[in-house]
Amino acid sequence: PMSTPVHPVMAGTVKQILRDRYAYGNHIIIDHGNGFESLYAHLSKIEVKEGALYGDELIAFIITEA
Repeated sequence: PMSTPVHPVMAGTVKQILRDRYAYGNHIIIDHGNGFESLYAHLSKIEVKEGALYGDELIAFIITEA
C-alpha cells in the first residue's frame, strides 16, 4: 500500500481530531469560518494539532492500494 497525502480544501483551523475504530475511523474536522467545515476521514496518519491554523499544508495521509 502507498500513503496518499491529504491537504485541506481551503485554509482553516483544526476543530477536532478523532481516533475511532468505527464509522469514519481516524478523522479531522477543519473549520473554515462563515459556517463552512470540512471532514477528512479514514486517515492512516494525522499530521496536525487541534486548534492550529493550516493553509495548503499536509494535514494527514491515507493508505491506498498501489
